[in-house]
Amino acid sequence: MSTEARPERASVRLSPRTIVLYAIGSLGTGGYATLPGLVLTYFLTDNLGVAALAAGLIVTAAKIWDVLIDPLIGAASDRQLARTGSRRGFMVTGALALPLFFALTFAVPLPGDR
Repeated sequence: MSTEARPERASVRLSPRTIVLYAIGSLGTGGYATLPGLVLTYFLTDNLGVAALAAGLIVTAAKIWDVLIDPLIGAASDRQLARTGSRRGFMVTGALALPLFFALTFAVPLPGDR
């Protein structure tokens, strides 16, 4: 994995359509990434009765997990791109899993789980 620009791609400009589609996708991703972090601590404390310190630690642990796992997923995605010429597998998996995990973030535990 290298951070150096490839000379054969340095002069290629993205089309306005590509930029707009990327921006639209980025807005959706930003919403899914930001909203839980903003309201999860409040939800955990007020709705589920989790102690404030524990709720803060849960949200902090999730943010630390993101910092640790994102480079690994990026490297795996880069390997897939080199192997297949596409990142579509990772994108489809993420698109299908994101709504499920977003809903699970706010799911009320079963009565015996508390």
